[in-house]
Amino acid sequence: MDIKKVIQKYCRDNQTISVRKLAAKILEETDIAVSFNTVRRHINKCRAQEDVEETPEPVVRDLEYDKSYVYQADKDLYIFFIPGYNKPLSFGGDKVRELKRRYSNWDGSPNSINQICRAFKLSRSLFDKIRRILSWTHDSEPFTDEEMVTRNEEDLMTELVQGKKFALEQKFEKQKLQQLEKDARKWQELKLGVLNPFTDHFERHKEALKATPQINFENKEGEYACVISPFDLHFGKYGWDKEVGDTYNRQIAEELLLKHTEDLLAEINHYPIEKFIVPIGSDYFHFDTVRGTTTNGTPQDCDGTLVQIMFEGSYLMIKFIDMLRQIAAVEVPMAAGNHDRVLSNSLLLFLQGYYREANDVEVTSNLKMRQYVQYGNTVMGFTHGDGPKMSNLPGLMVNESGLTFGPNTHKVWFTGHLHFEKVVELQKTKVYQMPSLSGTDRWHHHNGYKSVRGMCAYLVTKDKGVRHNIFSNI
Repeated sequence: MDIKKVIQKYCRDNQTISVRKLAAKILEETDIAVSFNTVRRHINKCRAQEDVEETPEPVVRDLEYDKSYVYQADKDLYIFFIPGYNKPLSFGGDKVRELKRRYSNWDGSPNSINQICRAFKLSRSLFDKIRRILSWTHDSEPFTDEEMVTRNEEDLMTELVQGKKFALEQKFEKQKLQQLEKDARKWQELKLGVLNPFTDHFERHKEALKATPQINFENKEGEYACVISPFDLHFGKYGWDKEVGDTYNRQIAEELLLKHTEDLLAEINHYPIEKFIVPIGSDYFHFDTVRGTTTNGTPQDCDGTLVQIMFEGSYLMIKFIDMLRQIAAVEVPMAAGNHDRVLSNSLLLFLQGYYREANDVEVTSNLKMRQYVQYGNTVMGFTHGDGPKMSNLPGLMVNESGLTFGPNTHKVWFTGHLHFEKVVELQKTKVYQMPSLSGTDRWHHHNGYKSVRGMCAYLVTKDKGVRHNIFSNI
């Protein structure tokens, strides 16, 4: 629809109607999508032209729409007369048209006044005065009144379509860039917030490991694998001697573990050890939640917070492993307990990170509840002891280990959970229930549970199974 022709027709047919009423009539009866002020200005222009005597050649005139500004078509120049300014302000037509396009909401994402002012280096008050003089709103069409008068509808529609396509392309590129930045930021946050602090954390806490006891040993070629672990240490358990007969806390747990490890290694040092097998977990930690409960929610008597026992207990395990690796390589399977099923996995991950570059410590990535290690003709199974019945363990080893069992295979299970040492033979399989260094808490004291506390090491040969059992009593 040619706006100019529509305005001219209505002006000829309604010469006696006021400009305001005629503008309202045009907007009501036609599909012209412009503002009321724009139609009113077009009517004034049309009627002004009708008052001029027709000549064979068109007369070039300035289109003066408002006393606050003048548009000089021959120079494509807007001149604004703004109160408070000593002289008129001039803006090129390209600049004014671009201001209008950016401010208009035609593409669904108009620029804010602050964005426009930064881009064109205008003060907010000046742009606001210009916007008000030209009657711009976010809902206005993206063309100036002068464009609407001088350009035909087809050109305007073509420019709208091309502009819309460009706006969509810009929006797509912006979103793609934002996604790339988001992905890069996630990686940077992972690197700075997780990976680097993880490795830096180890570097910063080397001082905490300087107290690792040094072991004097004879260098012998290995023929034994030694199974040794602080099963059921319950690091973080609290017992008060006046209430339960013995005091037990984090400090005592650490002292007992290091002391009895040294005691066992003094005996083990007489044997040629090829490697140590250190199953971790199995109630190494006493509780598993911020509320001081086991994994399944049973309340415990606690010494320290969850984060505290996780931090201190993890570095205590490093001290323990570093004592062993002075003699031989260390292999670390997992046997998560009923008290610390979550923290057992956290400890495994911590050890994987700490020993990531060590060639003498192998930490498993197996997360199963029962794990198996083969050493020559000896197959060893590790589990906490709170799951399947002891009588079912021989069958489970054969069915789920994936290992080959011949007539000369020695089958051995290592469990814990009950805090006292016991050896049972079932279906040609020996089950070693490991003792505990852990002290007494109120629940054990109330129920009268008392056992010989200590730590045990088992020397395993490739062809004859477990040959020696070394016990260190408290």
